[in-house]
Amino acid sequence: MIDSIVHTQNPNVLNNIAKLSDAIKDRRKVQLQYCRCDIYGKLIADKTYKVSPYYIVTSKDHFYLLCYNGGQDIDARRLDRILSVTKLEGKRVELNEIPFYSNGCFRLEEYMKTHIYMYSGENKHILLKVNEDNISDVIDWIGTEYHIIEQQKGYVILRLYANEDAVVFWALQYGRIAEVLEPKSLRKKIYERVREMERMYGGEE
Repeated sequence: MIDSIVHTQNPNVLNNIAKLSDAIKDRRKVQLQYCRCDIYGKLIADKTYKVSPYYIVTSKDHFYLLCYNGGQDIDARRLDRILSVTKLEGKRVELNEIPFYSNGCFRLEEYMKTHIYMYSGENKHILLKVNEDNISDVIDWIGTEYHIIEQQKGYVILRLYANEDAVVFWALQYGRIAEVLEPKSLRKKIYERVREMERMYGGEE
């Protein structure tokens, strides 16, 4: 994992990790200079953000900074997309001051399990119908953090608690083996994404 970071085209990643670790230890805000790739793959400066940093984590072969930039929830920022880090004088917003975690309920382990693709936003209870032979694909995603609601020949229905946007992304990958049954709002999001793809690819011989 570290080897993959060293070989990223962003030469500042390791230095940025050191600066972020220092700011996290001192409970200080930081300014992030974000970047994006041009059409030739070259990194160019983009937006800047002033955030409250909390953790550096790994997910799906990438390092992320968990931080707060206003709103209801924390954000996950890819470290290889950060050009520079500047520690600021202001104290960070603490996790229990963020609306989603005002009751002190933030748990890093739970956050990582429910935000498998590092999307921010609301977690919901999801009802998922999965081909029994493909249950390992669900376990690869969330581990065994689910409840079996029903088991029939050839499939099982699971209840799990996960980030809604992450489930949309997952369902588009595994739509042939799994169907989201509830909530209806999530089914609608997936349907709209599928229709967008149909408009892009439909009608080709």
